[in-house]
Amino acid sequence: MKKIKVRASSLMRANEKVKCKFRRIFKKIFEIVPYRPETESKTVYGIKLLFMCTVYAVCLFYLVILSFDIKNENPHLQTYKDLSQTIPAPYLHFSAPFDFTLSCNFVRADTQVANGNNLCQDYFDNNLTTIKPGKAASWNPAQLSNNSDVGVQFGPNKIFGIIVEVYRSKNSSNTLNNQTNSIWNTNMWVKIDDSEFYKANFSQEDPNSVDVVEEAFKLENVHFVSPGQKHIVWFERSQNKDLNKIGVFNRAGILTKTNDYFVISSSMDVVSPDNATKFDPYATIEFYYQTRVMIVNEETKDKTVLGLLSSIGGAFSLGVAIYAFCFGASQISPFGWAQELPFIRGQMKRKLRETFNKIEALPLIDDIDIDELKNLESKLRSGEISSTRNNEPNNIDMVGSNHGNSGQISIELINKLISHINLLERRSYATEILFRDFIVDVGDFEDLVVTKDQQKQKKQQGQKTNDTV
Repeated sequence: MKKIKVRASSLMRANEKVKCKFRRIFKKIFEIVPYRPETESKTVYGIKLLFMCTVYAVCLFYLVILSFDIKNENPHLQTYKDLSQTIPAPYLHFSAPFDFTLSCNFVRADTQVANGNNLCQDYFDNNLTTIKPGKAASWNPAQLSNNSDVGVQFGPNKIFGIIVEVYRSKNSSNTLNNQTNSIWNTNMWVKIDDSEFYKANFSQEDPNSVDVVEEAFKLENVHFVSPGQKHIVWFERSQNKDLNKIGVFNRAGILTKTNDYFVISSSMDVVSPDNATKFDPYATIEFYYQTRVMIVNEETKDKTVLGLLSSIGGAFSLGVAIYAFCFGASQISPFGWAQELPFIRGQMKRKLRETFNKIEALPLIDDIDIDELKNLESKLRSGEISSTRNNEPNNIDMVGSNHGNSGQISIELINKLISHINLLERRSYATEILFRDFIVDVGDFEDLVVTKDQQKQKKQQGQKTNDTV
């Protein structure tokens, strides 16, 4: 039980120490201005207090306004180019209500020189034969990059296009009569998808047997192909970074977590050859990138908690800088600009005189006779003045032949010594005030000193006043 009591008491003492420490910390944090020094006038202190209260009020008002702005701010898009990313080839989906076959060529967009024709044609011959109605031929040209010296990666230094020829099968059974065998009575369509999106959503699917009614086949980047026409499709790939609005850290601005995904956008131009008719059994589609760099659309917020704290810190620092310029960084000289004004300077000098007169610390130095103190010290050391243990005047032992005269002199010297000691105590207290509050300028210090002549003049004036009365 005793051990438990000791342990409990030690914990109580530790808790009390922690509480006292926190009290001191909070007192320092919420202390607007330091205590009012004894040597500072109430007017100057009131001006300083009013200024600091104004600074705190402005910072608090600014904090409230910015807090509402953070809460109500909507994210905005910041667009920039990312030259470090290469642009992969997209997925191409072809579909029609009739049987059709495909053939393709790789071509440089700047020179229109075909490259890799055999690889492209071999792929279609082996993998994409006749496509049945209601099905889609889905093809990613990047599948050929491993076997091609040229490659199909659409990057800053690789500008390649794809030319695809679409042929309607002659033996198509999806026609009404023989007359329509050579006519495209319903247009086919081609859709462009981002390859990364397609891999993420259809990784287990056979790209050659995807049903056209799948939800993924929306009307985005869908272009209809007309018979006998030349279709030029321009597309570009951009990366979107949507801000995660659910995260607490995102609202605080500490971490910016985004949901990244890629988007394909496209447009198509149709060029009609002179001899093109609706009876033509084929059409040509050319695919080119609109730009060779990755466009990034990042969703950001300008106003965050960290930005709020930095703004409040900047406003408070500005207020403190103005305060230091006007009133000085501390009570130690040199003072601030406002303290050099005649009104405030006069208030400070008046308060100094009142403080030192109150503790009877004036005059400071001139009325202390150092030689007389040394003479008293030598007499005490030589034994001419001795005292009992209690140091009372009635118990003084006189040393010398003439005890009465010597005793009278000893009592007077001891009383003078005691008065000097009391005066030195007041001077030490005055010096403590000077060091604690501020160090005055030399001119102010000289104004506080009262010389012996000035003291005699004051006494004579007082005596004359009494005599007159």
